[in-house]
Amino acid sequence: MKKLITLLLVLTGAVCTASAWDNLYFLCGENSWSQNDSYKFTKLDDNTFYYILDANSLQTTNVIFRIKDSSNDWGAWENEYALSSTEYAGKKDETGMGWKINANENAKFAYIWAEYKKYNNDNNDWRWHLKVVTIEESTTVAFVDVDKNWGNTVRAYAWLSNGINLLGSFPGTQMISESNIFTIEVPYAEGANIKFTNKNDGSYESSNFTLEKNAIYKWNEKIVNVSATIGDAAGYATFSSIYPLDFTGITTVKAYRAESAATGKVKMTQVTGKVPAQTGLFLAGTTTEIPTTICTTSIGDNLLKPTTGGDIYNAEKTQYVFAKQGEDYGFYKVGDSLSPDAGKAYLETTSEVSGARLVLAFDEDITAVEGVKAVSALENVYYNLAGQRVAQPAKGLYIVNGKKVIMK
Repeated sequence: MKKLITLLLVLTGAVCTASAWDNLYFLCGENSWSQNDSYKFTKLDDNTFYYILDANSLQTTNVIFRIKDSSNDWGAWENEYALSSTEYAGKKDETGMGWKINANENAKFAYIWAEYKKYNNDNNDWRWHLKVVTIEESTTVAFVDVDKNWGNTVRAYAWLSNGINLLGSFPGTQMISESNIFTIEVPYAEGANIKFTNKNDGSYESSNFTLEKNAIYKWNEKIVNVSATIGDAAGYATFSSIYPLDFTGITTVKAYRAESAATGKVKMTQVTGKVPAQTGLFLAGTTTEIPTTICTTSIGDNLLKPTTGGDIYNAEKTQYVFAKQGEDYGFYKVGDSLSPDAGKAYLETTSEVSGARLVLAFDEDITAVEGVKAVSALENVYYNLAGQRVAQPAKGLYIVNGKKVIMK
């Protein structure tokens, strides 16, 4: 956290053990004050109230304020005191007390905590204590609707241990939805809690979680890593994840998008950073744990589509699944006996790409990836006798994998 400023002021009060205030209001203004229910504190008990001040009120304008209820009013606003760590404990003037929170462009939100309690542990000296906490840091978190049955409205509810709500009262604030990934920016305070609910549309609630920076949650756990599985000994596989992933710094497996396709050829471009959820990928390497991340930005043109099970294909295009046919690996047309598994990806294009002589053109040397083994249909790079690479070999003599091959 960049900064967590705790500011304490002491306001005078009657000598008793209960505030006797049924309502408490946060009033602000320049030349006049008005009581407004939108500035009403939330009452936790007879002696404890709080109010949430949002960022719009803090970032560009000084906030001059005082508190009151329906029968008690703390004086004029002219005498302003900037909130600081100083205690104005000696002030007894009930007609000249007002306070100012200076504008803070980094503020995300603040809460004002008013508590009526003993001063200096003196049972005969009870006063209002006013605490303002300004939070300058926020974080984005995500919720993944794994079962896809929560509906389009998911809300996040976050709170501090003292009951302060960070995202409004329960059930909280509606999250932004994209492809069953719901995201929201949350004011970050260490030790805060968060949960997710669709109570406005149904009856689902998640577990209670500790709020962590850039975390991804599903209904009963926080997701840290996802296994990018390459089950075949060849070292290649298609892949997709219901969670956003971050391939930054990963060396044991490389991820690619299918940028374009032509007859018999697919151009693969490496993806080295963050990848949104439900993105089709082609992997080369070994099975690796990939960390989750917050990401909703597209990786660019990509003919690989995620497989979720029960997919409805585009009738105007042709779909291909990466598979082994005989001794050859390649993309073959989806049919009754050949379909992509959930968690994998399929290639969708108008170009004809099937066949054992399919060429996958990578934007860098794929064989540099540790653990990759030769696969005939992928590694069959053809060179003529002059040493020139040939993308579409016709009949003749070629060098393939260091051996002479006659194409008939």
